[in-house]
Amino acid sequence: MLQLFADNQPLDISGVKFNITLKNPMFDKDKFEGSYIFNLKLPLTSRNKKIFGFPGRLEKYSANQSNDFSYRALFNGTQIIDNAIISVIYQHNNYTTNVKVTSGSFINRLKDMSLKNLDLGGNRTIGSAPFIPINHYNNTLTKEYPDSDYVYFPIYNLNFYDNTDVENDYKNNIQFINFYYNNTFQPGSPDSTGGTFCAFPYLAYILDQIFKAGNVNINKNPFFSNTELRRLVIYNNHSLTATTSAPNPNPPYNWFYFPKAHHRLNLINQVPDYNILDLLNDLKIFGISYFFNNTLGTLDIMFLKDILHSTDYIDLTNVIDYKKIDLTKNDGYKLSYDFREPYSNKYIKDFEDVNLKEPVQALSDLPEAEDTEINEVRYVIDVDKYYIFKYYSGTQTGVWHLFSYNFLDKVLDGDNIFEIHSNTSPLMVRGIKDFVSGIGNRQLLCPIVEQIGSNPFFINNDGYIHNNSFDSHLLFYRGLQHDSLNASYPLGSNDVYDYGGNKISNANISLKFDGDYGLYNNFWSDYFNWILNITTKVILKKLFSPIEINQFDFSKKYRHNGIDYLIKSIKIPVTEKAILPATMECYKV
Repeated sequence: MLQLFADNQPLDISGVKFNITLKNPMFDKDKFEGSYIFNLKLPLTSRNKKIFGFPGRLEKYSANQSNDFSYRALFNGTQIIDNAIISVIYQHNNYTTNVKVTSGSFINRLKDMSLKNLDLGGNRTIGSAPFIPINHYNNTLTKEYPDSDYVYFPIYNLNFYDNTDVENDYKNNIQFINFYYNNTFQPGSPDSTGGTFCAFPYLAYILDQIFKAGNVNINKNPFFSNTELRRLVIYNNHSLTATTSAPNPNPPYNWFYFPKAHHRLNLINQVPDYNILDLLNDLKIFGISYFFNNTLGTLDIMFLKDILHSTDYIDLTNVIDYKKIDLTKNDGYKLSYDFREPYSNKYIKDFEDVNLKEPVQALSDLPEAEDTEINEVRYVIDVDKYYIFKYYSGTQTGVWHLFSYNFLDKVLDGDNIFEIHSNTSPLMVRGIKDFVSGIGNRQLLCPIVEQIGSNPFFINNDGYIHNNSFDSHLLFYRGLQHDSLNASYPLGSNDVYDYGGNKISNANISLKFDGDYGLYNNFWSDYFNWILNITTKVILKKLFSPIEINQFDFSKKYRHNGIDYLIKSIKIPVTEKAILPATMECYKV
């Protein structure tokens, strides 16, 4: 017999029948679609009215009013659904409910939360005032999570102090956040060198805090277990730098020449105001999926390619019908980022209206003007960028200009596109000449940002607080690498190469899509090859026991008549007295 509970109180279920729809998350492209029970109708009994808080009363009634409750279901005393969320909508003759089954409770806890709502440790002391905490910054250089929750490396940001009275001083003298040379971060001094600091949290740490807030335990987490993904950091634009005295809101502002950086850090300032579930969906760009077990309160994050290559399988029992359906196979796929401003216009260009020609090895190999067409674009392999040829009629000369960084979408065209899109994008990096240290020929590979800095101490020319927001971006922290003079410095990058174009020994993942180290070859090629070659769907009818419903694992392969399948969805009809044969949508592996 069936039993239903809301907030651990038994519901009256006379005449109840419904379908449990279980869905495999590895087929979800960009949302936590999850499993569900849709349109479950419960009678308007006195018990149910009391449990649901009498939502039909006039003083509480509103059209489509919905209230959420915890939900579980048992059949013959065995739990088939646990830790779900039931949304109750009052209607004139019943309560119509929607139930989120697998990831429902996790989503319900986090659906409206930003990264800034997480517990990130509060105020941390990173140096003893009034001393300079430079030793603290230097001590993070060789640390990864969990030995450190954050790290520092140089960012080139010419616009950090725009619209302040020290904008020109900064642009003429500093230009870097976390400036590093001569084997140390530079603390800053009255001659304007160094001194602006920003901490970048490790993504693995942020994810751990997200899962704690969602009340799930992680069994498998590649963003921690994979040593390279563990080096991913979240970019932010918040300066830790403080004044030696309280900031003066009136001219002359005494807060620019910083002889020390602030001795306290709160990572809430160092993350974007970005929805948590949106970030988790963005991370699917790494070829992963999230498998929740509500009964155990656990989560496995797994690579899709590992599921495809697994040799483990479970034999299907109690199969009572088989139907084969021929399909038109998928035609294409697309992997893409939303770079947002300023990247979308300045650094990442559209190739639709230009004349894309064969690549060349080096800048010196770009054709001469007489051999070139206007708006001709060529990829230059050595610098990993695209250049365009522009002709100027006034001077009657043609010049090659930087057109775009090599961050093209990965696309195989077709009528039926399987698309994975991420609004969390990488930062661009480029070789930057160092005007700060006084060493004229020093250059370093460095992420670039063109964005006003964020800090409540930043007061602009009109006396207003200058507190800018920032988007969601990722970089790898590559540790100490070499600049153009072979001196070491900490490198943040989206790629696997140092300033000299040499591959970093422990770097094998790029945030680009193409190339030997790109996301496509690392995580997606096997999966897309499978998706694009599916030509048959199999429908199986199977009788599920209550424990099979409760313990079904979509990350496993299932075998029937010697053939392995991945199950896309299961639809299980349930009445008060019976679990009826389920319909399973299956695809051969």
